[in-house]
Amino acid sequence: MSRCAITNALNASARKNDSPESSVTICAITTCQTVAASTNPAYPANLRCGLPLEDLDGVGGANDCPPTSRRGAGFGDVSNAAGGYLPGGASYFWRTFNYAFNASTAPLGDNRLYTGTLQKKNSTTGGFDILASVDGLNWTTITDDGIGDTTQNGMRTIAASPFGLFVGSANPISSSNPGEGGCAVWLGVPSADAVSPVSTITSPPSPNENDTLAVRSATFSWTGTDTPGTGSLPLTYATRLHPVEASFSAFGSATSRALTLLANGTYTFYVIAKDGAGNTEAAGAAPGAGNRRTFSVSAPDLPPSVTITVAPSSPSSSPVANFAWSGSDDLTPPGSLTYDRWLSPLQPDPGTFVAGTSANYSGLTNGTYTFHVVPKDGAGNAGTEATATFTVALAVAAPSPPSPVSAALIATRVVRVTWTNVANETGYNIERCLANRSCAFVSVAANRPADTTSYDDTIPAASPAGPYTYRVRACNATGCSAWATAANVNVP
Repeated sequence: MSRCAITNALNASARKNDSPESSVTICAITTCQTVAASTNPAYPANLRCGLPLEDLDGVGGANDCPPTSRRGAGFGDVSNAAGGYLPGGASYFWRTFNYAFNASTAPLGDNRLYTGTLQKKNSTTGGFDILASVDGLNWTTITDDGIGDTTQNGMRTIAASPFGLFVGSANPISSSNPGEGGCAVWLGVPSADAVSPVSTITSPPSPNENDTLAVRSATFSWTGTDTPGTGSLPLTYATRLHPVEASFSAFGSATSRALTLLANGTYTFYVIAKDGAGNTEAAGAAPGAGNRRTFSVSAPDLPPSVTITVAPSSPSSSPVANFAWSGSDDLTPPGSLTYDRWLSPLQPDPGTFVAGTSANYSGLTNGTYTFHVVPKDGAGNAGTEATATFTVALAVAAPSPPSPVSAALIATRVVRVTWTNVANETGYNIERCLANRSCAFVSVAANRPADTTSYDDTIPAASPAGPYTYRVRACNATGCSAWATAANVNVP
């Protein structure tokens, strides 16, 4: 008897970073074969077969490639080279499906590979098979009788859903079974997970076992795997650095952790995994465990550094200056650093180091200033000074009105206008109008020099006689004061 059959179902080398429980890939497909032992099948060199290779044909050399699944054609019983790989009742695989976990579309996914067969027409038992595997080597039989209906010849389709795994079957109508026919659909849910997950620290970037680091930082990364089952995913992780931390951290989704400020000494880093069903991995108990890593730190104690993060703009129009800074060190935590700081020329270097990362100064006058800050770590190492230089240019207020203002006739059609000198002015403006008319003021003098207090105005002969009104205001770069008005003066 000969039949085309898949002899090697799956191989545990597909996904390089997965555990055997979740690694799947097709290994090898035979041509039509007989029950007699195969002699050195010419499998492609890039397909991995059962290891070690076995001598099936008896001629020596371990030159034959047995099924990785250790099952014969048609998913026969599990066997070995001595017992032979006998064929089973399945004609071929009709469907294979990886029930991959997805939090929304397949929350019950167990990451196993499910395989459904088309049963041989001459099978004495009838009904298709469904088998599942976590590693491609070992297969669990879900059903071998068409889920209790031996008239169902094959698993025709399979699909994931939020509620479980749907399976559809075929029962072909033929001359051999004219009274039978139809199809069926089943819904299945994987068994609950009772196995703890496994985490493995990876290198790089993690230090290797017993490495000695010349720096005070290290980053650990890890991966996790789990024997599939209902609710097993997603995995979460907790870590601990001995002897710095007395207990494990809270569980989270992170798969890496950066360690800093490590003092010289020996440490052991642990990571443990927990699955969605609550199964928790045990911490590695001895060196060499995949989820623990021992390493040492031997590094010089470097001086700290400081960076000024807040400083006034330059030029600054404010008499207040606010400063902030941040420091860092290879060993001392930032909150334990101290600082010597001063503002020159307002104050000399005090030479004292105190805690704090901000300073405020007020009452500053116009001029140039430099802020200084020097960090010091817990070992007494002082770092390089940081500075920030700025100039204060205070905004000048608009001057006050130059009151009182007076106007007097001192000669024919000549009026002397006088006013009070005010501070912060850069000049004065003088205007007049004919008081018994509409009194539309016109400029008679603009930008008179600072600190002047009078101006003689000659009224043109063509201008009418009458009472005249004068007003004066003081100005600077910021603006002008309100007008200060004199009493009317009569001009003949």
